[in-house]
This record gives sequence, structure tokens and C-alpha cells, in this order.
Amino acid sequence: MRLFLIGWAENRPELVDAAQALREQGHEIVYWVRSSAVFAVDATLFPQTIFHELNDAVAARPAPALADMDIIPPGSDLLSRLGETESITLTMMNKRYDWMTVSERKHLYYSYVCYWSSVLERFRPEVIVFSMIPHTLYNFVIYGLAKVWGIPTVMLDMTLVKNRLLFMNKFEEGSAALARELETAQTKTFSLTDLPSDLKDYFEKQTDTQSADTPPVYVQNELKNYSFRKKIVLKIKIVYTSLRDRTFFTKTFQFIAKLFRPNLADEYNKVCTVPDLNKKFVYVPLQYQPECTTSPLGGLYVDQILMIETLAAALPPDWVIYVKEHPIQWLPRGTNFVGARYRGYYEAIAHIKNVKIVPLATSGFTLIHRSQAVATVTGTTGWEAILRLKPTLIFGYPWYQHCPGLFRVRDTQSCRVAFEQIEKGFALKHSDTLRFLCAFSKVSVHGFIDDYGRATSALTTEENKRAITDSLLEEIAALEVRL
Repeated sequence: MRLFLIGWAENRPELVDAAQALREQGHEIVYWVRSSAVFAVDATLFPQTIFHELNDAVAARPAPALADMDIIPPGSDLLSRLGETESITLTMMNKRYDWMTVSERKHLYYSYVCYWSSVLERFRPEVIVFSMIPHTLYNFVIYGLAKVWGIPTVMLDMTLVKNRLLFMNKFEEGSAALARELETAQTKTFSLTDLPSDLKDYFEKQTDTQSADTPPVYVQNELKNYSFRKKIVLKIKIVYTSLRDRTFFTKTFQFIAKLFRPNLADEYNKVCTVPDLNKKFVYVPLQYQPECTTSPLGGLYVDQILMIETLAAALPPDWVIYVKEHPIQWLPRGTNFVGARYRGYYEAIAHIKNVKIVPLATSGFTLIHRSQAVATVTGTTGWEAILRLKPTLIFGYPWYQHCPGLFRVRDTQSCRVAFEQIEKGFALKHSDTLRFLCAFSKVSVHGFIDDYGRATSALTTEENKRAITDSLLEEIAALEVRL
């Protein structure tokens, strides 16, 4: 089959071996986006492959081999069919191009569509393989084009559950294999003994009331990365660098001026309220942005205020909504106003009827336990709530979207229906969660596709390479049969 490898560019040299295995199986690697600065690929092993540097692809610069290719601007019909892709891509630009005006963003988006529609038209891939959920602008546009033109796609998704990965064709539909396995197991009863040892240990720890309420490891690691000691070291490095490049006085002035400017923390603290845990409430933990978990996995609900407004419109009369910011939202980018958290963001949330913003120090796990329900776009908190048998509403497409008992909502009416069921006594059951995890254990892949996974996995690089390669070959073979 004619394959495009898109996004195979991070620090994962084992993916080169996966590509070689695909070629050895008779597949043709037609196009490959990679980063030679991260790891080298011997191009002589892929003589017919068009190579494209990741940074060039993001900047809408063509692959060198296609520099002279005729590029035909897209017509209004194609752009109309890509309407949702455009909307999400413009928001996705908050991560790399926060400084751009809307007009500049739209032109960059059109440049992506121009180039990649021409490339797809010329090379006509039979399958496009993404190393993860496409969320780096250019690759999300490719994904949108593939959907419009009916080109099959394959991608990996991280679950953060014992370094297990899921293959899927469309992130909106989740893992088809998991959905089929759940359907097969619908009438069966499962117990802890049916789980493999790693998931049995995971389930017991997550449901143990004495030890479950600890933040996910990735959150703990991020908090450590921004500890007081590390901040001091960073400041010393900045001072040293500024003295060497003679920008010390300019940066000092900017730092002092910043202290007197309004910021996100000021606005948040101004509108937050200590929650009354005796009230009936829905807990809404905001997700870190900009990131893949809301863009694109949130769809149009990348706008979390829209999610909260939708919940508020459906809320039972005597309920309230408690909203809490993500614990690491202000760490990487500081408390300056940005595209993902603009001036007035928290004020807009606080002004929604029956919605209260709670202090950051409020325990998220206490809010889960005391709430009537948890609502999130795709957040880990939603999965944590399910494991604690708390009714959960999701607006996006998380890896756990097929879990039995989960409320998948898309509008005010579906929210209203969910709340009505919860008021009537709807309850989650551990038997359903065990059924989900047993199905998950059969279709998930032990492996990692990022540095976090590499640091926490017991797998060697060789074992990880073999697991991903074998599973990818199976996925491509299954697609080949269907086509």
C-alpha cells in the first residue's frame, strides 16, 4: 500500500524501524514528515520517499523535492467542507502562533490547505499513518482533508494507563477494536481476577479510598519542574544570559513593569469563591490549554466557556457548578494573558448563572467525591471520576469515551437528559468499569510514544519498537483487507 507517515518526528528513533518493517512487508513509504535534528533517517533506505522536515511543514514551507510543484489554491467548495477543520486549526494556533492576528492565521491555514491538497492529489496515498493524534496544525489539516476525500487514517493515542496505547482510525470514533470488544463482552460478567496484573494493580490503587486521591504522575512531574528551587535556578540563568548579551536592564524593566500589570492570577483570585460543599453541584475542572486534549480532541468544545454555558443552561434549579483551573495552567507560560486564557476569561465564567470559580487550593478529589456529577471535555478527571463511581459527562473524544455509564453530551438537551437521569438515581457500577478494562486490556498495546512514557515504562526501546511495529502492521493489514 502507498503510505504517508505524518508526524513521525519526535524523539522516537524506534519508529524508523517500524517504517523499515512496513517497507519490508511490501508497503511503499511515499511521504514522510520527520525531524532530522532529533534523529537521523538513512534516506538511501527509502529512495522513493519524499522527506519533509517537521519545522518546514509547520511553517507551511514545501518539501525540498516539491519546491517547484504547481500548487492550486483550494476552491470555495473544499473550504466549505473543511469548515470545522478551519475553526479548530485557528484555535490550535494559540500554541505556536499566539501573536498572529485572525487574518494572518486564516492565510496560514489556507497555505496548509493549498499545499497538502496538492500533495494528496498528486501522490494519492492509500493510508495516512499518524504517530499520534494530529494536533500540530499542518497534520490536523491533512487529517481534515483525509476525512473529506475518504482516505483511511491510522493513529496512536496515549491513555496514561500503565503505558498502554490504543490504535484508532478516527479520534472522534475512538478505538473501533475497543468498541467491538465491549460489544462482544456486553452480556458477560467480569471480576478483578480477569484483569492482567498491571491493570488489576491499577484498578485497586485507583479505587482504594485510602490512597487513590493523589494527582496523576504527569501532573506531579510538571509541578516538580516548576518548584521554587528550579525557578530560582532558571532566574539565575536568565540574569547571567542577560548580562552577557547586555539586555539585563531592559529585561529588569520589563520584569518590574510586569509586577504592576493585571494578570491571570489577579483576575482568578478576584472572582473565586470558597465552595459550599453542602450544595448540589457539578464539578468542572478546566483542562490545560493549548494542548491536544482539547484541540482537537474537544472539537468545538475547545472553548471551555461554551461547555460551561451549555451545562448551566441545563442545570437543575437547585444545583450550582464549581469550576477550578488546571493546577499547571499558569506554570509553562506564566500568568500573562494569552490566547487560551485571555483578559476577562475567568470573569466571563464567573458571570454565568449558577457558576462559581473555586480557589486553586481546593482539593479536586474532594470536589469529585462531594459532587453530584463531574463534567469535562476529555480530562483525566473524568476517568478518575468514573473509577470513583461518580456520574461523568464528557463533551469531547477522550480515549475512555466508550466506557459504559458515561454520558456523552453534545448540547443543552443531552445535558438536560443526563441530569434528569442522575436526579432519578443513576449510578455507575464497578462491574461496568471492570468490563471496560478487560476489553481495554485485550486491544491496547504496551508501549510509549513520548518522553513521559519512556521515563515511566518498564519496556526497553527494543520491546517498545517491536510492540508498536507488530501492532501497526496488523492495523495496516486489516485496512488492506477492508479496502
